[in-house]
Order: sequence, then C-alpha cells, then structure tokens
Amino acid sequence: MPEHGENSPPGQQFDPGDGPQAPMNPLRRHVISLLLVLLDFGVGWGGLAYSGDWHAPKALPGALFFLALTHILSLHRAEAAPGRAARLTAIGLSAVLWWIAAGLFSGNGPLPLRLPLFFVLGSEGGRIVLGALCRLTRKPLWVEGWGPRSRRLAQALRQQPFGDTRFAGHLPRGDGRQQVDGGEVLSWKDKASPGPLFGLDGQPWIRGQWMLFPAEGPGDGVSCRLKRVLDLILALILLPVVGLAVLLLAVFLRLCGYRHPFYRQIRLTLGQRPFTIHKLRTMPTDAEPQGQPVWPSAQDPRMTRPGKLLRQLWLDELPQIWNVLRGDLSWVGPRPERPEFAQVFTESLPKYPLRHRTRAGVTGLAQIRGFVGNTSLRKRLACDLEYIRSWSPWLDVAVLSGTLCQILARRRQPVFDFVPGQGDRIP
Repeated sequence: MPEHGENSPPGQQFDPGDGPQAPMNPLRRHVISLLLVLLDFGVGWGGLAYSGDWHAPKALPGALFFLALTHILSLHRAEAAPGRAARLTAIGLSAVLWWIAAGLFSGNGPLPLRLPLFFVLGSEGGRIVLGALCRLTRKPLWVEGWGPRSRRLAQALRQQPFGDTRFAGHLPRGDGRQQVDGGEVLSWKDKASPGPLFGLDGQPWIRGQWMLFPAEGPGDGVSCRLKRVLDLILALILLPVVGLAVLLLAVFLRLCGYRHPFYRQIRLTLGQRPFTIHKLRTMPTDAEPQGQPVWPSAQDPRMTRPGKLLRQLWLDELPQIWNVLRGDLSWVGPRPERPEFAQVFTESLPKYPLRHRTRAGVTGLAQIRGFVGNTSLRKRLACDLEYIRSWSPWLDVAVLSGTLCQILARRRQPVFDFVPGQGDRIP
C-alpha cells in the first residue's frame, strides 16, 4: 500500500489531518494550533476592547471576524510556515479587512488607523515568541552533504518553526556519526531519507510520527490562499475597465469580419488540471484543420492584421480575467500550455511538470524577460521554476509592473522555428 500522499498530484498538497500520519507529535500539533487561534483572537479582541471608548463585549464580533479571516488564510496551521513576506502580507490583509468590518460593527465611526498595525505586530510577534519557545524542545537534525537536496531539506526545516526537529547544520558525506550534540544525522544512504525530488514535487517526507513539508511555494498552503485572495481583489477592481475594453474589442473584431471574436482552448494549470481558456481571436476560425493542434511558427501566416495588432499589445489576453475570477488562472504564473504540447515537452524536459506546482498565469517572469512565442522553452522553464522557488507577494507586483513595461518596450529573446513532436530538439 502506498504511503499517505504518495499519489497526490504534483503541486497539490493534501490535508495532513486526513491520513494516518501526523506532521508532528499529534498532541503538540493540536496544542500549537490552539495557541495560534488564541493568539489571533486575543490580539483582535484586546485591540478592539482598548480602542477608544469600546467595551470588550462590543469588540467580540470584530475579533471573531478577524479570527475567521486568519483561519481562511490557513494562518493557524502548525505544520509549515510560509515565507515571512507572505505571512506578513496575509496577516496585514486580514487586519485591514477586519478594521473595515469592525468599524461597521461598532457604529461609532472609523476606528484608529493604528489598529491594523497593532494586529500585524501582535500576531507576528506572538508567532516569533511561540517559535522561540518551541525551539527549546526541538531535537537537532544534522544533514550530510551540501548538495541541492541537502539545501532544500535545510530550507524546509527552517520553515517548520513549531516542528519536532530543527536544522542544526551540514556534515561531510560519509562521516558515519549517528549522534552529534544529542541530535540525529540524516544520511542519504538511509532508506527513510527523503527522495531526490523532495522540495520539487510538493510531497512531504514522512519520518516516524511526523511529516516534513517542503518549502512552501505559490501553489501551497498559506501562499496559495493569499495569492488567490489577492488575485480576486485585483480582478474585481479591474473588472469594469477590462470588461468594457473586451466588449469594445469584440465589436472591433466583428466589424473586421470575425463572425466569432472569441475562441476557447484547453490548457493546463495547477496540478496539471485542464481548463478552458478564453481569448480574443487573432486567427481565422479554420486555422487548425480538423481541430488538430498546430504549433505557431515564428512568422505565422495565419495571423490576421487585426490579430497581429492585438498580439503585439497583448490585448487578446484580456478575456482571461474570467479565468482569474474562476480560479483557473492567477495574474502571475507560468503561462498555461495545451495538453498535447505539454506531453511532448515533458518527454524531453523532465522538470517540465514542476511548473504545475502553481496556478498558470496571465503573465509571468518568463514573459517580462522576453521569452514569448517561439523563444527558448528551456530558458522559459528556468524562469518558471525560478518564480516558484522565489515567490513572494512583492515578486508578483514586480512582474505585473514589468508586464506594463514589456508591452511598451517589447523586449524579445532570439526566436527559433521548431515543431514539437517531430524530432526537433527543443531549444
């Protein structure tokens, strides 16, 4: 029988509470989760109770609302923590939304602006103190070697602030010591050590009665939920403007002779899940005979003059705001590929499926660096994996800003003409 989580699709983490194993000692996990709930509740209620002329009973609905928000964003998980930027952004977002709702609950007008900052500092400070207390009872774990897998394991251990084990340092391979300063030594010869894809495929490492999650990416845990909330907020803000632009462009294409100004294709997103993408038409309706997928060439003759204009300004991508609202796409992420081509690329590029560890995006790091169209797929993949490894909310802001600059500057990498599946080497 496979271990729990062995067959989980890449990029999707399972709920550790559903299986027979626990991420740490079960009692420790429940106690820490309860302490995190009490911490956020106390910060929320306490701040409201001592704000102005408020009394504690009146503050209760606002504190409960704040608690619900932090729960939705998975901030009470004891197993793994996101990067500090993602955690602070999630707490800050919860605090601002709570501040707005609490003002409505109070009926006393706007609350002091210092309250959201108070909640961010209180929640984050409480987590730092709790993590420091947990470190006093954690066993040190030494890792043999300094290779990529050892570094990924060390990074994962550092992101387990409440776990049973802490990263103590690296040791030379083949040292043979089993106990160092009262801790354990992880040897890669040990059958219980993590597999070579640990930290890349999103799956945890089960060791006895606890489970070590790899470092969190934009498709996992708190980061995934935070990214989804931010996508929704931006999509709702842009919806009126983008919706009007799509309507005007559809009328423009209709006047240019397009009977059907929109078209749909099947693409892949988080966990290699297929979805239907929506775009403005830039080619004739018979561009793919018998519905067989055709890889576009560098100077594709099927492109119409209006379609070329839309492609140059990336306006054909605007209808994808609907995919963002549905949860198929994020604003930033690896560009989604068609299943037929993704299968071909996977056969030649073994790491290609790792780009599905996060939602596909309307734009991405590869696009702002000029890897669009028939440019190097290998370098595009390297950009996608770099984005997943180094994700933070600020990186999304930088990519979105870079996209606006790319539309104007049109930075472009060298172009290659190749046809996937016909024996051509993927550039």
